[in-house]
Amino acid sequence: MPADFEAMWRDLAPVGRSSSSGGYFRQPFTGPERELDAWFAEQCAARGLEVERDRFGNTVAWWRPPGAAGPAVLTGSHLDSVLDGGAYDGPLGVVSALAAVDVLRDRGVTPSRPIGVGVFVDDTKVLTDTATLSADGFEGPTSTWTVGGPPAGSPPNAGNWVIGPKAINFFAGTSTDDTLLLGFGLEQITNPADRTALIRRALSGLGVR
Repeated sequence: MPADFEAMWRDLAPVGRSSSSGGYFRQPFTGPERELDAWFAEQCAARGLEVERDRFGNTVAWWRPPGAAGPAVLTGSHLDSVLDGGAYDGPLGVVSALAAVDVLRDRGVTPSRPIGVGVFVDDTKVLTDTATLSADGFEGPTSTWTVGGPPAGSPPNAGNWVIGPKAINFFAGTSTDDTLLLGFGLEQITNPADRTALIRRALSGLGVR
């Protein structure tokens, strides 16, 4: 039987926590982050979710009920953290997404679209001879990375992304024709009306009415 929200949170609480500062050290591909990755796989197996991984370490667990089709709904966060990060730095979005799947199932909801719970690698760096050339993170403005144009004489890129204006007072979103990536957790929008308005804007931008 899948663990509930409180049980999942208790599982994660001690992993990577510093005994001196109380902060968390869960850098990508270190022991604590790998332990959390294994925990996520166990939680997905308990729910019968289909897990997919890419070559960069990003993971998506899919709930695809019979008949679910069309563009998917993807939510989640990251399990790694900044150095000496807080307890909510990433895992809250993952645990909440798994708990949301449980609530929908308990209420007998059968989604018409596939539902994905994602765990994304947060901090990305380009290294050469141990020197960092560039670095970026999930919460950043993604200014480090750009999509280059096609070679001369070639057709335009089939896909691209743009950095949107501020979605709230200090965070932006990255969007494509069918995807919207927000570099923050919705819990950081403390006003319920503002949070609802942002969700409506996001769904409207994706063509969902």
